[in-house]
Amino acid sequence: MGVYTSHMSSSAGSQVTGSLTVYGDTAVTGSMTVSGSSTFTVYGPSIFNEDGSNHDFRIESRDNANMFFVDAENNRVGVGTASPGSTLEIEGDSGDLVFEMDNNASNAANFKIENGAGNNRVDLVMNALSADTRITMKGQ
Repeated sequence: MGVYTSHMSSSAGSQVTGSLTVYGDTAVTGSMTVSGSSTFTVYGPSIFNEDGSNHDFRIESRDNANMFFVDAENNRVGVGTASPGSTLEIEGDSGDLVFEMDNNASNAANFKIENGAGNNRVDLVMNALSADTRITMKGQ
């Protein structure tokens, strides 16, 4: 299939077989389905729900229909859940939930939780050069 440079419209729907390249602005009203082993590639910035409407956004994985879920009405994000109860909720399906942060350093990793004012925090510090793994609570 070639490049459409003017107007393509159909009240009964249109089907494109092969390749479709669109230059310029494109508006889709209703649903657009990309299926099969197709790849949907976007070059450049992408914005979902630009007008701030109450439209949720969901990404499925192989075994989880709500691998990543944005609850537009409540301004919340769920990982593994379609009903996050806080700004960010991460749910697992086993007894262990692992949150991994890797700073690509071989000697230490630090994780900090801090309040909005920056005057209260909890630090988890892991130093691979010693057996010194500690949780400290600090006031600044």
